[in-house]
Amino acid sequence: MSILIVSRSSVNHLNKIIRANSKPTSGVSKAISADLFTSNIVVAKRACQSSIRIRQDQLLLDTIDPCQRCQMLYVDQPTGVRRNEIFAALPKMRKVDGRVQFGRYAVMSTKEGENIRKGPGSRTIIVGDVVLPTEQNH
Repeated sequence: MSILIVSRSSVNHLNKIIRANSKPTSGVSKAISADLFTSNIVVAKRACQSSIRIRQDQLLLDTIDPCQRCQMLYVDQPTGVRRNEIFAALPKMRKVDGRVQFGRYAVMSTKEGENIRKGPGSRTIIVGDVVLPTEQNH
């Protein structure tokens, strides 16, 4: 099972691009929130390229592939209206080989002994948990 991680700093950067590209009369004033990306985990800063640890003794996740975003990202889910400002801004920020990427997938680490705590509740994460980058190389 993969877990999608999105960083608040990347969402903030996307909002800056949208504001810079929007005309004052365009009516684009609503900032994009991290919720739009339907991620499982939102971190403060961009996820590293290898692994992250949630709490010091809790859980190790290996980041794997970037998330290639689908067209549904550009549709405001409550209203069904296409958000053209996202469609215009996101490719400027993260386009690789013709595909728009935003967020990274992660999986629970398979390294023996890396997920220190075992037992009931040991793999539960909650809002506010500290996310630490690791120095491991894959």
